[in-house]
Amino acid sequence: DEVTRDQVMAYVTDCRHRGQAESSTKRRLGAMGAVVNRYYQDFDITRRNPFSRVPLIDATASIEDRVPLDEAQVAALDEYLLASTHLRPRTLALLWLVRSSTLGPSEAGGLMADDVVLDHEVPHVIVRPNEIRRLKVKSRRRVFPLVGRALEYAEFLPSKTFSSNSTSAALNKHLRKAVELRPRQSAYSLRHRMRDRLYAAGASNDQARYLMGHAARSAHDRYGSNSPRLNELAVIVRAAL
Repeated sequence: DEVTRDQVMAYVTDCRHRGQAESSTKRRLGAMGAVVNRYYQDFDITRRNPFSRVPLIDATASIEDRVPLDEAQVAALDEYLLASTHLRPRTLALLWLVRSSTLGPSEAGGLMADDVVLDHEVPHVIVRPNEIRRLKVKSRRRVFPLVGRALEYAEFLPSKTFSSNSTSAALNKHLRKAVELRPRQSAYSLRHRMRDRLYAAGASNDQARYLMGHAARSAHDRYGSNSPRLNELAVIVRAAL
């Protein structure tokens, strides 16, 4: 009841001063607006929602919202991880997996024991909803081959508890220690980099979309198998590293 339009606009101004993308501010205003709308509805209140129709500058989300890490930054991250003796094995496992795959921090941190398959011709992780986390969209279900250092530390990946915010915060903390980040770069930027690396390694559109967990673009894309062979994917991922 006490939130005013002026306070909302002051929040928007603060977000800009902190360098937050307008699209991120828009998402947060939308979430708060939904809460207030529900409150007004439940208590039969007729009042303008202070979070509605807030003027923003170019708030449309785009691929530029997250900038991929470049090769020099990834080399610095690798050096940091290889030299780190103070990191817990699970932290190392998560960092290597995010660095070596298309899994975002939440997907990597929310793996349970059954989701990490090491006794297989092609060791892999299964990205799917489980007891400790959900997936953002259905298309993000996928199997991702484990190669390189991600495989070396894979036994430490399974968890019985999970917090998306704390996982992202922990990975970003170590990433900032290892790399001088530019604006709009975070641990999630490694996922964006891997998309570029997959195509550079010769991945087909079907293989890249599957590994990224992106939905098919048209009805034509949905014909045939939507799960490329795991051993072929492993070759592509290994080349992308």
